[in-house]
Amino acid sequence: DIRLGDRDFRGIDAARMATEIADNGPVPFPDLVGRDRPIWVTHDGTDSATGWASFFARVPGKSADCLVQWDAARSVFTDSCDTDSTFPADGEGLEQLAWRVLNGELRIEINTPRETGG
Repeated sequence: DIRLGDRDFRGIDAARMATEIADNGPVPFPDLVGRDRPIWVTHDGTDSATGWASFFARVPGKSADCLVQWDAARSVFTDSCDTDSTFPADGEGLEQLAWRVLNGELRIEINTPRETGG
C-alpha cells in the first residue's frame, strides 16, 4: 500500500517484475499516491538487482495530458501529443525516479529524482 507521505513504492518482487518486463515490456503504474503522477518501470539485463529505470509518464514541458505510451513494435515510448516524438526504453529525457533493490524487493523512490551519473 502507498500512502501520502510514503517515501517509496515497495512490495514489488524484483525478480518477478524483471521477468514480466522481459516477457511483456515495461509496466505502467497509473498513479501511486493519488496525485496524478503516473510512472513507467522498465528493466534491462538479467540481474534483477540492477538495470532498472523508473520515470514519470508525463512529457516534460508539455500539457499534463501528454503522456508517453509504450510502442512495442519500435521498442520506444511515444509522446501521446506528438507521435513523432519518442523516448528510448530507459526513459532517457523523461523525469527519472531513484530506485533500489533491497532483499529482492524493488523500491521506487516516488519523491526522489534519480541523480545523473550513477
